[in-house]
Amino acid sequence: MTRAVVLLAALSTVAADGASQAPTPYRADARVATIEHALAAIAETPAPILQQRVERARALARGACSAGSERLRVECLIVAAQRHCRELPAPDTRCLVTMDIVVSNVLADERLIPLDRRYAIVRANADYRAALAAELRRVQAELAVDFRLHAGRLEGRSDLAAGIDRYCRATAEETRFPYPTCVSSLVWTIDETK
Repeated sequence: MTRAVVLLAALSTVAADGASQAPTPYRADARVATIEHALAAIAETPAPILQQRVERARALARGACSAGSERLRVECLIVAAQRHCRELPAPDTRCLVTMDIVVSNVLADERLIPLDRRYAIVRANADYRAALAAELRRVQAELAVDFRLHAGRLEGRSDLAAGIDRYCRATAEETRFPYPTCVSSLVWTIDETK
């Protein structure tokens, strides 16, 4: 499951040779299993630990991984996330999966909050980081509401994962969120109990 969600962009592609059957890791059942695993990891990880991981990823994105090239930023954040999980004092089998979701969301921040809106928030707020976080929660909540309206009633984590996969593949163009951004935002935002 390493780098599962950061690499979900590849999951929405077909085989390079043009074959109608996608390779096993890119098929719907593999995508749904990855999403289901991510939902479980986020649900089972205590909120303070998730918040620490968000703060760490954001600090890395602003600092050590702030390269101008998108590819270098992604690679740096992936390596930093792996290092963070290896260096934990106690093993956490959910660490890589939760860090994938966190890193994917950090990378998606710029897509979720357009640059002009971001500048307006920064200019209008002394505590602009809190204001940007609130705007990000608002955008992700809108996406979650739209998902719930489209998906209808879903029973259980597996059904929810399949619904997220279908929704993100079907609405990528109209929501302006690529598949990995959509998936990581919904996995982070959706409360499975409702």
